[in-house]
Amino acid sequence: MADETFIPYWKPLGVGSGPNSWVFYAVAKVAGRYRPVAVVSSVGGFEESLHGPPAGLAATYYADHGDLVDGRRPAPAELPELTREDPGDPRRRRPWDRAGVQPFPFITASLLQGVALDPTCGRTAPSRPEPLRTVYRDADIEWGMVVLDITDPAAVRYGIVGFRIGMAKFVASVEGRRAPFQGANFQCEEGPPRVLEEVRPRKAMSAADYKAKFEYAALVRDASQYKYDMELLASVPLVDDAAFSLVWPSGEKGEEDDPNISVLDEVRNLAGFQPILQQCLLQNSWNIGNNLSAGRLIRLAFNENGYLRLEKLKDLSAQSISAALEYNLGMADTIKSLSLCIDNVQSTPAQLAEALSRSSGLGEICLLQNPTRESDTLSAQLFAELASRPQIVSRIRLTFTGAYSAALRKNFWLPTSISLTTLVIFPVQQMFVRFKRRMSWSFEFDYDTVHLSDRLLRPEHFAAGFPVWVSTLESRDSWMFEESAPFFSFSSGPISLSEDPLSAAETTPILCENLSLPDRMPDRTYCAPRARDLVPSGWTVLVSQEQDMETRFDGPPYIRYAFVRARGQPIVVEDPPSSPPGPEKLKVVGLKEFMSATAPEVDPAVVDMRLEDMRLEDAGKRVKAWAAANNCGTPWPAGLDPLSVLTQGGGGDFALGMLR
Repeated sequence: MADETFIPYWKPLGVGSGPNSWVFYAVAKVAGRYRPVAVVSSVGGFEESLHGPPAGLAATYYADHGDLVDGRRPAPAELPELTREDPGDPRRRRPWDRAGVQPFPFITASLLQGVALDPTCGRTAPSRPEPLRTVYRDADIEWGMVVLDITDPAAVRYGIVGFRIGMAKFVASVEGRRAPFQGANFQCEEGPPRVLEEVRPRKAMSAADYKAKFEYAALVRDASQYKYDMELLASVPLVDDAAFSLVWPSGEKGEEDDPNISVLDEVRNLAGFQPILQQCLLQNSWNIGNNLSAGRLIRLAFNENGYLRLEKLKDLSAQSISAALEYNLGMADTIKSLSLCIDNVQSTPAQLAEALSRSSGLGEICLLQNPTRESDTLSAQLFAELASRPQIVSRIRLTFTGAYSAALRKNFWLPTSISLTTLVIFPVQQMFVRFKRRMSWSFEFDYDTVHLSDRLLRPEHFAAGFPVWVSTLESRDSWMFEESAPFFSFSSGPISLSEDPLSAAETTPILCENLSLPDRMPDRTYCAPRARDLVPSGWTVLVSQEQDMETRFDGPPYIRYAFVRARGQPIVVEDPPSSPPGPEKLKVVGLKEFMSATAPEVDPAVVDMRLEDMRLEDAGKRVKAWAAANNCGTPWPAGLDPLSVLTQGGGGDFALGMLR
């Protein structure tokens, strides 16, 4: 039975350490708000005590200019997304901006020198001035932040912000929590660098707090100097949390002050206002921008009763999409559905996936592509990014037109080299099938593999389509139509067990990998997808069409099936076990037990009803599960050996047989 309480998460692979590089801000309170007056970055791994000069000029500057440049608020400047795994990244030695003019050169020069040189010991560090609009992102795996409040030169305040950074591994299933072993040798787990602290308080730390958090005191070489520094900083108060308001945005990149949309309340109620605004944005999409205000205008124009239709809007960004989804204009409804053309999004698939994952109210997303595209690769890349964020895939119905397109072109959609599918959500990997063909006065068996991972079938959808697919086995030896037709059972059949099969039928993507392969090789042998390894997190369905030997050739066939998955170590199809795997290595269940393990929210009585439908004799079939109801160590029936014949042939790797 699956652990119903399991929630996928990022597993830290160590205690982590502090940031490698730092951005230093000198801020001053002007007109009741903290504003940056100097910004300096330093690529390295240290923090310094600093003193700020007077900031009187800043008051005049911000009084005259506010936060605008040429009447517009500039987009935030981003620090380079570096990683400690690539010390040779040329962005670590970015050239200085020799064309720009610093508004407050004295303050900037003082901050720069304080960061670049420690005169007490002569230690230097690389540093460079940054634009005043530079912002700090707490999810960055490289940067920490030091903020200096120099509003009152006689009472300078400071604060340090930094979070634990280290390698982590995404755990998508209960089995993934276990460290992998290979025989007696332990294999160290690996993963990408990541900020390990999921909750990152917007609080300033003192130098002592920071040193204690990362246990840096033990690494100090000059104990006397370290003690002096700590005593000096102990007398300096911490900055107010409000000092972070501009330099540390709390939301997506591009976030800024909240514009007062209420000024549009009267015109929003005028007839034709929304179509006019839509037309204006469509005609000027290149000039909308990617900030928060742009996103709010997009929502105002394209929200139709909770359905945000952005498929015609070009030059979109992940930031503006996120802002459109999250901003509440005071309407009673929320955004429940979204459609957009991913070819019109200027951000990367990773940025778009992250933006979509932040919306908690979405229930359905339709991801279209430009009709003039030449490839469906972008949709597969976006799915790969979303699959690494199962918190969105598990609760949102996703539609990729790229999946429909790939099947129609008889192309693979998802790469076969790695498994992109989140098996916790789409658990059925494949079906291994044996079916009989009448040959004169005898029968011969053919074998097939039906690959399901690229179809993204949730458990109930598979269970609803499985009886339809089983019915195609009845006349497998006398089809008068395309032999790929059975693959449509899961793309044009019911998606729910609780409704009438006809009314619950929907058109969904066809099985791309199966449809892309020829029915037969030149030597008339079957060609089928490569069989995947049996893994603890996924399920394989074994199906055999058989003949009652007492009725010889005149009686109706019957179907035997089982849902199986490996226990513990995967069962490798290219190196199958020499003897049939027993219950200690292979879990065997029927449809009802499979649904209980993967979709416990589905009423078992509904599953029982569908099982009764599968046993109808007037359909010419009798369906039997190999597994007993409780499956407490149920052995395989005598003479039946799953994975008995896994071979290569016909110029492509595929499974010739799984059962004897």
